[in-house]
Amino acid sequence: MTTGDDTGQYGVSFSMPFPIDVDALFAFEEQCSLSAGALRRADGDAIQASSIITQQEALLVEDCRRDLQIMSNVCEEASNDLNTLKNAVSEFAWAMRSVRDEYLGIAQTARDCGLLVDGDTVILFDEDVEDCAHSFEELRAQAQVQRLNYERAEYVFSLALESLKVDAYEQWIEPVFNAFKDKFVPNEKHLLANGIACGVGIVDTIGQSTSALTMQHFDGLYKAPEGFLDKGDLSKWTFEPIGKHGLEPVGTRRVAPALGKVGKVAGVAGAVVDGGITAYDTYQTDTQQHPEWSEGHKVARAGVKGVTTGGTTFVMGIAGAKVGAAVGAVCSGPFAPVGAVVGGLIGGVVGGLAGHYGGEYLGDLINEQGTDRIAEAIG
Repeated sequence: MTTGDDTGQYGVSFSMPFPIDVDALFAFEEQCSLSAGALRRADGDAIQASSIITQQEALLVEDCRRDLQIMSNVCEEASNDLNTLKNAVSEFAWAMRSVRDEYLGIAQTARDCGLLVDGDTVILFDEDVEDCAHSFEELRAQAQVQRLNYERAEYVFSLALESLKVDAYEQWIEPVFNAFKDKFVPNEKHLLANGIACGVGIVDTIGQSTSALTMQHFDGLYKAPEGFLDKGDLSKWTFEPIGKHGLEPVGTRRVAPALGKVGKVAGVAGAVVDGGITAYDTYQTDTQQHPEWSEGHKVARAGVKGVTTGGTTFVMGIAGAKVGAAVGAVCSGPFAPVGAVVGGLIGGVVGGLAGHYGGEYLGDLINEQGTDRIAEAIG
């Protein structure tokens, strides 16, 4: 609440600013509830997929199960935080609704008493009678109380916001989002290098999508292989015509195999680019932070980190794509071909991201324990 002195036109005034949209707060509360429910369902789906994976026998089962557990934990934490936010918004909305209604009541009472109300401001003129002045003081006191209620509600709401685990989302979701973006949108800092990898990746995705959509359209004409991992490899699905369908559709007969030849180098191209960019960034960082190091020392460190990052990115990306495609096919029921493509895309990105960070850690370890010590010994 603000007050004003004599300006020549009137004696005193007080204001009741209220910039809050209460209806929007209640709408946001509803959206939080819906989002929390969706994340709870995603948590359940991740747990179900994990239970399916656990029953399989493969070298990567444990890694996949661990990744699904992480996904489940993130969904659960995000859902819990959204519920916390929903409750906080609900309390804030009800408190603000009470303040708004009280402000409206004060304004109406002021009009009834003969005071001037201009927007959110109540004005007492010099020539107003003593009764109006007494009512003005009472209403100003009431407005001050509501202003304190307004500020208290804001403070409680700010405490609730501070308790949210936003760092968990930044730790898990933002890197995955950026990895997805880098797969299809060239990084401006390394436009040429990323552009080649992105182009190859897009061609590979188009080829996979062509196979999946063709199989989905001609439902019942394609038979999935028996092995768990093989189910995610659409090239291993067999065309079994019935009736008039004697010739395999062009999507899987010509288009997908042609694009697949380019797609075979997608993983290699992405890993080479990732390792090269890591090596470049390592060299630039070392140059800035350690100008006293020799050129050979910096090049060696960059090479080690580039190789480890590129190698683990390639291995984990391929492994993640295979497992993700298999999980997507198994969990998608009648939409198994499409599920395999989506699962492979997600698994490849997540696996490649894990490989990137793992490779950086391994490269740093080798450099600290080997490269730096050798450079120091050589002098």
